[in-house]
Amino acid sequence: LRIGQFAGTVLDDVIEIKDDVNIIGYARETGGIMTSGTNRSYYDYLGVGSLLACVAGVVNAVGFSGFGGFVTHVSGNATRAAVEYSEGHFLVAGVFFVGIVFFISGAFTTTLLLRGHSIESQKVTYAFPVLLEALLIGCVAWFGSRHVSPGQTLEITRLKDAWFLNLLTFAMGMQNAIIRQGSGTIIRTTHMTGIVTDLGIAMGTVVSRSSAEFFKNPKHFLQRQQNQDWSSLLKGRIHTIYQRFHLERFFLHTSLLLSFLLGAVLGTFGYLRVGLKVLTAPLIALVLLAALELVNWRKRTSQHEHELQNAR
Repeated sequence: LRIGQFAGTVLDDVIEIKDDVNIIGYARETGGIMTSGTNRSYYDYLGVGSLLACVAGVVNAVGFSGFGGFVTHVSGNATRAAVEYSEGHFLVAGVFFVGIVFFISGAFTTTLLLRGHSIESQKVTYAFPVLLEALLIGCVAWFGSRHVSPGQTLEITRLKDAWFLNLLTFAMGMQNAIIRQGSGTIIRTTHMTGIVTDLGIAMGTVVSRSSAEFFKNPKHFLQRQQNQDWSSLLKGRIHTIYQRFHLERFFLHTSLLLSFLLGAVLGTFGYLRVGLKVLTAPLIALVLLAALELVNWRKRTSQHEHELQNAR
């Protein structure tokens, strides 16, 4: 009974802390992910980012299973191009080098479609880049499924297979540039290196700052802890973490990582069973996302115009 009462007390404290600290405003002051005063909420970024990360996981798994190359990030392809070139496999090296160019071109295309604005702007919507990405993935799914058997390993030295690989790379370059904020912050959804780095930094910061007081004066620290009950102590720790370390950002990055892993698992199993038809799943997800964004964008635009008229 006491344990239950203690847990209930701590839960109430956590809810109070979350309301009091005002994470969104704090994140704005310190360069966190979200900024107050924009037309998109934290949950918009969480939902859209997680869905796009899952899509990237599926596409990357298909690229690796079918083509032996990664399509969602450049580091591996740059290394592969250099290795193949050093070993005298110039055609293979050229394919991976072209993939890098396609990835850059995809990001360039998204920026053009957004007219240089971030997705926080009322003037643009990310629906059009998402629809174009869906079209490219759909082309690979449609034409590729007619020539590729489930689980088949393709030869990227063949022009047709190289085109399939680089179209997917172009699509992922587009996707990676979609979630860009006005501050310049970009939420990466196609590769996890930056995500897991931020997770490691956040956890290391929490541990180091939480233990700094103990190592500075262990005796005083232990004496002070003995004079506090566990509920107050835990409440203070949670309050400190909420204030300093942006748990919203931590949860977002964790969600992106898990979504990418889920997509990779689904993409691998799907390719082994139905081949490139597995890309139909991310195609449908992207079309639905674009449709939802268009509806919401029209609502936001109408509301913004109405507010301007009232201001006049």
